[in-house]
Formats: sequence, C-alpha cells, structure tokens
Amino acid sequence: MYTYAAFVFIAAILLVAGDRFIGQAESTRLFGDALVYTQMAEGDYSDVTSPFRYRILVPSFAWILPFTATESLKIVSYTGLFVFYVVTLFVCKRLGFSLLASIGGLCVVFSTVWHLNNYNNPYLTDAAAIGLLALMLLSAIWRSIIAFIVTSAMAVLTREITLLLIPIWLVTKQWRRAGAAIVVGVLVLMLPRLLMSSDSGFIDSVTNNFNRVDRVGDLTSLAKPVLLHWGFVGCLTIFGLVLTPGHRFPMIVLAFALLSFAAVSSSFLATDVGRMIAILSPVMAVSCAQLIMMLLDSSRFISALLFAVIVTQIFWVPTIITSREGWVFDSVFPRAALGALEVILILAIVVILRTDLTREFGAKMTAAQGRMNNWRDS
Repeated sequence: MYTYAAFVFIAAILLVAGDRFIGQAESTRLFGDALVYTQMAEGDYSDVTSPFRYRILVPSFAWILPFTATESLKIVSYTGLFVFYVVTLFVCKRLGFSLLASIGGLCVVFSTVWHLNNYNNPYLTDAAAIGLLALMLLSAIWRSIIAFIVTSAMAVLTREITLLLIPIWLVTKQWRRAGAAIVVGVLVLMLPRLLMSSDSGFIDSVTNNFNRVDRVGDLTSLAKPVLLHWGFVGCLTIFGLVLTPGHRFPMIVLAFALLSFAAVSSSFLATDVGRMIAILSPVMAVSCAQLIMMLLDSSRFISALLFAVIVTQIFWVPTIITSREGWVFDSVFPRAALGALEVILILAIVVILRTDLTREFGAKMTAAQGRMNNWRDS
C-alpha cells in the first residue's frame, strides 16, 4: 500500500515540476497540430483531414469536459503523463527493480526534449499515447487480455501507430488471444476511417504525406534530431536491454523492436521526428532502470554523475529559469559541453560494466543462435 502511494506521490511531483518549471516558462501559443486538435475538441470536424480526424479519443474526452478546448486538452494530456509515470513505476516494480532505479529510469525519459515539450505544448495526443502504451505493456506483463485489448483499442484511437505494439502479446504464446487482440486493433483502426472518411482515402493520404515530407531524400533531417535529443538516452537504453536478464528479456526487447519500427515508420511521414521517437518512452524508462540498478551496485560516483546529466538535460528546453530569450542551449558551447560530458559518461559506463555487458551480450547471442539452429532443424 505504501509503495503504491509512493508511486502516486512521485508521479505527482514530476507532473507539478514539469508544469511549473517548463509549462509556465512561456505564454500559451497554439501552432501546427495543436490547432487541429483544438478544433476537434470544440466538436468541429468539418475540415479536419487524415490522420487527425480519426484520432478521436483525446479530443472527445476534451469535448466532454466543461472547460475551454485548450484547458480540456491540457487536462487530458496531463492525465496521460500521470498515468505514464505511475504505470511505468508499476512495470519496474513488477520486473523487480528497486525504487531508486525505477525513479532513475523514469527521470531519464522525463529529461528528454520531446517529453518536456508535452508541458510546453499539451494540446496534442502524444502524452495520452505514451500513457496508454505503458498500460499495454503492464497488461501484457500481467497477462490480462481484457485490459490489454481495451487499452490497445484506446491507444489506436489516440495514435494509430500504437497498433504496432499489439503483437507483443505473442510473447505469452497465447496465440488465439494474440490474434484476437490484433483483429480488434485493426477493426478499431479501420472503423472510424470507414464511417468518417472525407478525403481521398487512407492509403492515398499516407502516400501524399510521404511524398510531401520526402525523408528518403533528406536523411539529415531525420537523423539530426534523433542524435541530438535521443542519442544519449538511446545508448543508455541499449545498454539496459543488453543487461536485461533472460526471464525479462523477450517481452522488453520485442516491445523495443515493435516501437522502434513504429517510430521509424512514422518518422518518414512526420516533420517533427523527435516526437515519433517518443513512443519508445515506456521501454526506454524500463531499460534505463535496469542499467541504473546495476550501475548503483558498481559505482555510486558514476550514478551520481548520470543523475547530474539528467538534471542538466532539462535545460535543453526553456524553463522559468532560462526563458526563450535567455535560453542557455541557444548557443553552441553549452550544447557541445553537455554532448562531450554525455560521451564521457557513456564510455565510463562501458568500462565499469564491461564484464556484465560482455557476459549478457554473449549469452543472448548464444541463445539466439540456439533458437536459429532449432528452427532450421524443425
């Protein structure tokens, strides 16, 4: 009971800190997709195009609330963030992580640019999506198929790309239930498009978006935000995946693979790539918790340095301390200094945990080779 109360308390601290420290740094400014979702939250779908018009869950909840459209969207987004924090801590507890390591893994994700932007721009569906993805992961770990199907259906109505996480249920080897979850997810994806379609069609709209963005012809715009804002956290995530014990590994690595595919796929259709990578947040938090738990046992100094870098990363976005006009990372030197510190920290982690990393990597490669041999023999 006290543990659950602690989870709620920690989530509330992160939510309040994000709102007061980040969300209050600048005046409210609606732009881009936020304008579309605000229109939907007001009940107006008249000129909303694909895929926004089919992401009906968040605007519908916002429309029900007795506040303005922007206030209601903010409430729904903050609820999604709160759910993400609490559920991620539940997942970490279920997987056997210490509370400190769980908080550390969550804070790693909290410090990233695109997570903090949920407080600057809480008028999108992103925050609700990661909260529902975390619930899908927890439902799969608990083997609760009803909760998994309901949560996945809600997630698809929030952002259609979440459909790609549904096959995670295959890890349970409950094939009929996995098939049922996938069928329900596809039906939930297609039904609004059949009932509400007013454009050239789903396939045509995807093709048009792909041609408009042209990521293939401009790979620099795809790679730069990923390396700049997610590179450090991505390295920590990979280390955590390698260090994940065998009994936890299949579900976590499959979730990482499915969400990575979803992120890369959606990045070819989006103009803000960092937001697409953000759907990996639940798996990143869990993997980083695994890394931090082992790092705490090996080196308290490096662990403290890691937490210092996490806190520093918060200033990648304007805060109430550094406004947009005096933003510390608006110049080259602070960016280069933090990047250099992150590289040094990654190298230090490799040196300190080299034995564990080598052992676990070798064990996983041996297990994978064994599965391949069994598959060939069969």
